[in-house]
Amino acid sequence: MSDVLLDVVPLEIKKQEDKLLAWLELRVDPALAPFLVSSTRSVVWIDQASKEGFVRVALRSPNGIQGEIVATILDRAVQEDWGNVYSLSEHGLQEAAQYLQDQGANEVDLLMSPSLSDQVGTFLPDQWEVKTASWLPLDTLIVVPRDRTYLGTFGTLDGNVCAIVHHPERAIAICIPTESVDDEGTSGE
Repeated sequence: MSDVLLDVVPLEIKKQEDKLLAWLELRVDPALAPFLVSSTRSVVWIDQASKEGFVRVALRSPNGIQGEIVATILDRAVQEDWGNVYSLSEHGLQEAAQYLQDQGANEVDLLMSPSLSDQVGTFLPDQWEVKTASWLPLDTLIVVPRDRTYLGTFGTLDGNVCAIVHHPERAIAICIPTESVDDEGTSGE
């Protein structure tokens, strides 16, 4: 089980000497929109690909990007009522795993923030394994496909990364403290 959010792929790009590569255009399946992509300092939503089927992503430092991605997906999931946000409980975790399986992810991984290490045993069924991911936001547990390509990709080049998350409403479920979530799998705010 990996504690990395997305599939990691080394980029093999011929760079011109003395030219700094700041962004790339990547071909995508337009049906997988919206896309969450890396920008030079953050992540941004792209609601549709270009007419030719491309999205532009920026190369940037990998520092903090995984946590930014999860926090940004959580915000939009709550705002648009995607139904992939659950309570941080045994019942919420089971619903989150079932949600991903209903979306076609037969094998899932559980990743949790270090702040949950003392309490996860109180609601995690014995047969489930969970991995700590230091980059996750405080008091957050996520359920992601074991095959991370279903969620997205990190491209790596010269110590920098670019990220593209596709179909986030179907490829990640997020469990957060109960007071933030109603019984329907959405934020109660």
